Amino acid sequence: MLLGGAGVVSGLGAPVVGWTALPPEPRLVTAQPLLVRQDQSALNGWVKIGTDNTVGIVMCKSERGQSIDTGLAMVPAEELNADWNQVRVERAPIDKIYQNIAGLVDGLPFQPDDDGMLMAVAERVAGKAMREIGVMFTGASSSIKDLWLPMRQAGASTCAMLVAAAAGRAGSGLATFF
Repeated sequence: MLLGGAGVVSGLGAPVVGWTALPPEPRLVTAQPLLVRQDQSALNGWVKIGTDNTVGIVMCKSERGQSIDTGLAMVPAEELNADWNQVRVERAPIDKIYQNIAGLVDGLPFQPDDDGMLMAVAERVAGKAMREIGVMFTGASSSIKDLWLPMRQAGASTCAMLVAAAAGRAGSGLATFF
């Protein structure tokens, strides 16, 4: 009986270790296309571009007086070199890319100065699990920490798409330059 239980545990261990070793899923594209107005295009799960040069930033955090709409919207807007007067914040739908991973990971029972292997593994497993389970919440002073990288990647990705589209319109010589 004991050996059978050990076999089950070791049989589950390999897939868990393999899953943990895989890179985390990117937080760039939503499962369902974002809703857009007739004059907008959603270039990823975080940025919409309007024909009137407005930049819609999709926000999954609650604005509760801490200026998180401003702080987080500035990240992709800066990557796009967008005119701040043209930036609009729009509320996010429910989707896995909008989960608060940092809020969970920061809540693990470790001391802030703990840099041991157990903490690193626990953070990795908790972060990956949170991407699968998903909870959207605002709190624990985690909004900037959680979304800085996905928002920056979204802005940079959008910028690259716009440059490629402009280069394609300008001719093949310019496209190879970028």
